[in-house]
Amino acid sequence: MRTLFDTYGAMLEHAILVHTGYVLICVTVGFFLGLLLGVALSRTPRISGIVLPIISVFQTIPGLVFIGLLFLWLGMVPMTVIIALSIYAMFPVLKNTYTGILAVESRYVEAAKGCGMSPLQTLLQVELPLAMPSIVAGPVSYTH
Repeated sequence: MRTLFDTYGAMLEHAILVHTGYVLICVTVGFFLGLLLGVALSRTPRISGIVLPIISVFQTIPGLVFIGLLFLWLGMVPMTVIIALSIYAMFPVLKNTYTGILAVESRYVEAAKGCGMSPLQTLLQVELPLAMPSIVAGPVSYTH
């Protein structure tokens, strides 16, 4: 006698692997895009004053609605879901990166300049390492 798992087990296994692949791709793309855009916005306060509120409004759109709109535009292809989920994965990283870099105390940046570091070296060796807890875990508030 065949069980339900015998009938659908291979399909279920395939679906789980495909889903896991989509998640890994979307989170990876979203993390790197969010990191790059967060750094860029932290360097351009004028633009960030416009972009961040727009992103906040865009983040309130339900995911299924956004995926549905992308289906209408791109068609029913896997790239549609990857784009939508990557964008949604990017939002928290972008905001946390922006907040984390701005929260780095200026004395550390000044010390890096005093040591002769270039702006890129300062970003990679001082600002990002100090902002990484905020980027990964989100802003931490301490209450006393």
